Amino acid sequence: GSGGETPQSDTDTVPKSAGDIYFRREVLAHSLEGRPLELLTITSTVGLGGPREPPLGNGLLPGGKLRPHVIAGRPMFVISARVHPGEVPASHVLNGFLRFILRTDDPRARAMREAFVLKILPCLNPDGVFHGHYRLDTRGENLNRYYSSPDRQLHPTIYAARALLEQLHAREVLKFHVDLHGHATKRGCFLFGNNIPDLQQMAETVLYAKLVALNSQTLDFAGCVFSQSNMSRKDKRDGLSKEGAGRVAIYRLTGVAHCYTLECNYNTGRSLNKLAEPEPGRALSPPPIPPHSAAPKYTPETWAEVGRALACAALDLSGLNPLSRLQPPKQPGTGRSTVGSSLRGGIEAHRGWCLSYVRSMAKSQPRPVEPDDDASDSGEIDSGAKAAATKPVAPRRLSQVATSGSLSARRTVAAEDAVSAAERRLRALTLGAGAKPPAPPHPIVKRRASGLATDRARPRAVPVPVRAQSFSLAGAAPGSAKPKAVQLQTRLSVVRVGDAILPNSAPAFCGRGHVPQR
Repeated sequence: GSGGETPQSDTDTVPKSAGDIYFRREVLAHSLEGRPLELLTITSTVGLGGPREPPLGNGLLPGGKLRPHVIAGRPMFVISARVHPGEVPASHVLNGFLRFILRTDDPRARAMREAFVLKILPCLNPDGVFHGHYRLDTRGENLNRYYSSPDRQLHPTIYAARALLEQLHAREVLKFHVDLHGHATKRGCFLFGNNIPDLQQMAETVLYAKLVALNSQTLDFAGCVFSQSNMSRKDKRDGLSKEGAGRVAIYRLTGVAHCYTLECNYNTGRSLNKLAEPEPGRALSPPPIPPHSAAPKYTPETWAEVGRALACAALDLSGLNPLSRLQPPKQPGTGRSTVGSSLRGGIEAHRGWCLSYVRSMAKSQPRPVEPDDDASDSGEIDSGAKAAATKPVAPRRLSQVATSGSLSARRTVAAEDAVSAAERRLRALTLGAGAKPPAPPHPIVKRRASGLATDRARPRAVPVPVRAQSFSLAGAAPGSAKPKAVQLQTRLSVVRVGDAILPNSAPAFCGRGHVPQR
């Protein structure tokens, strides 16, 4: 919109057609250009009738309208979106979440409304959305770096969002805070969680991400990040730290373990999850995964499905999901679960798995991390990742990964082996007497050696014409159907040193489709 006050009513909205749905719409604050920051409250009318929520003060909630009712013992689930205005997948996730919790014929939606009071901030950067900005507001600021100390005049929407979350924490009702984003580089949908010193709390943080993956075809648990470096890394562009991001700052402020950033790629993912049905004869999950769809293209419905999974996972974590995909333990003496599924053991089994996962995380050495939402824009990479990326790796033969590695991995290993062989032969020549005799020349070089000119005074690189070769991978005979023979091309230049002819650079293997350059 173009700004101005959003109409509000002094009475609560409880349409008769909505059943038990309680809905309240408020304007929490206004942006720098006067656009409203809206706050939606949705819950169940069951138990309604208590006092009103207290005001926030400091000029927030202008107009003096009535606040929503307080329902004793009902925790808060806060979800926000579009702090980075160009990240449209966040709005599609939020739409899926909203449509799910407003269903009147789904027992899971009814259970969600009865279990939580849902606080929704649909657009934290309305000025940026209006002007078509990608990450910044009208002042050129990344608002997701000011949650730790927002300025009332410069960052009014972030100041208001933090004040709301701080009040909910003071009332001891804040349970979840999920901030929705889009991601430009890293494929898939995944969660960023905080790294918490307490192992039990850390396991609960990981458990929610695991439950979202069990309720969504799209959420990639392997892509989720819970590292300490992802809480404090500085942006290369402006030097602002992720300590000011909503996920980190609200955790520091409240100590709530379930503070997350959800990232969704704009285009595609790495894989799809296979979902179990909640109960026999009732299909609530998406259709079966089609074959050859390891990298699905995303649509608005894909992101909406992740939004539904955020709600279902919260119910599973609370043990209140009437149609849970977490199947009950095996019946004593039968070896079978009451519902046929591979996901046996219920929530406690997954909680134990996550605790083991967290312990293994604490013991593991630093490893390369995927680029986060800011590294994707600024080219930033963690120093631990740099060290791990430059650590020498023992060479592997192509046969060692032929049956288990991906095609790109097999190409990379073959190239590394060729480079290692060339280095060994060159080292043997330069060491002189006492060195091991050089290995036989590369077969392609050997076939092309007769046509090379002799120049003993100075080593000279001589290009060799491209030659196509066919390799049969995974032990299959050439020409067999499974696996298919991969057509590779080798581009190679050689150096003549004395009577020896050596490869001058690594071969570049080119297959059908993607062409990595070495």
